[in-house]
Amino acid sequence: MTDIWTPEKRSAVMSKIRGITAPEKHLRARLVQLGIGGFKIGAKIGKITPDLIFPAQKIAVFVDGCFWHGCPRCYVRPKTHVKYWSAKIDMNIKRDKHQRRALQRNGWKIFRIWECQLEENPSRQLTKLVKLLKGKAGT
Repeated sequence: MTDIWTPEKRSAVMSKIRGITAPEKHLRARLVQLGIGGFKIGAKIGKITPDLIFPAQKIAVFVDGCFWHGCPRCYVRPKTHVKYWSAKIDMNIKRDKHQRRALQRNGWKIFRIWECQLEENPSRQLTKLVKLLKGKAGT
C-alpha cells in the first residue's frame, strides 16, 4: 500500500507518538516492586529523552526494542522493503551511538537493556542496574 503522506509528513506524524513499550512498563513495574524510586520518566537531557533517568546518580536508562534498534544478537532484517528498513534501523543505531556519546561527555552513565534481555532474564538486568545505582558497577 502506498503512503498517502510525503516522507517528511509521515516522519513528523510518527515523531509525535510517545507510547510506552511493554518492556519499559515491565522494567518500571519491577523497579517499583523492589522499592527503587528516584527515577523520572520522559525527562529530557538536552535534546535526548532516555526511557528513564536517575538524576541523582546521573544514570540514563534506555530500554531498546530488538527490532527497532538492531539488537546485535537477535535482529533479523526484514525480507521486504529492505532498502527502507535497512536505512531506518541503521539511522536508529547511529542515533543511539551519538546520544550515548553525548550523554557520557556530560557525565552521564548509560544503562542499555535490550528487549530480549528483559524477556530472558529480567532479574539479571535488574541486578546490574541496582549495582550501577549503588555505584558498584561500571557502564
